[in-house]
Amino acid sequence: MRNDLKNAFADNGDLSTLPGILKAASEANNPYVVQEALSSLVINANKTGLAINDHQVVGADAQALIISASLVACQFGRDCSSNSYAALQYCTGGDSCGADLYELVRQNGLPPSEFNKAMTFHNQFVEMFRTGNFSGISVKPKMQLTK
Repeated sequence: MRNDLKNAFADNGDLSTLPGILKAASEANNPYVVQEALSSLVINANKTGLAINDHQVVGADAQALIISASLVACQFGRDCSSNSYAALQYCTGGDSCGADLYELVRQNGLPPSEFNKAMTFHNQFVEMFRTGNFSGISVKPKMQLTK
């Protein structure tokens, strides 16, 4: 899957293969595969015209998109409890301890409006991975500016 994602996002890659790759990630029933698929989507969002359910993702969405993608795998079995590695990283950074990753992000990670945006993306991604329907994700190459 990692190679398929790399090939899809390559300069001359075929972005039309992305829904199939995401569907395969969904069918893998593995939180780390889901995490890898979303990480690749987020990392490449700046070089593609990414839209989620007709919302064109812009630079102002970047932080919310990253946070949402990091939380989705929690819904598919990744440990995000108060004792998880990710939650404990907040503690070592001097922030709150003793809460699950969602609560820590809500408390410390984002302002309320950004957290709400992140949760909107999160819920859309979770629904897509649960149903295997990725028609809400649209990617296309960004137009290259010519001089």
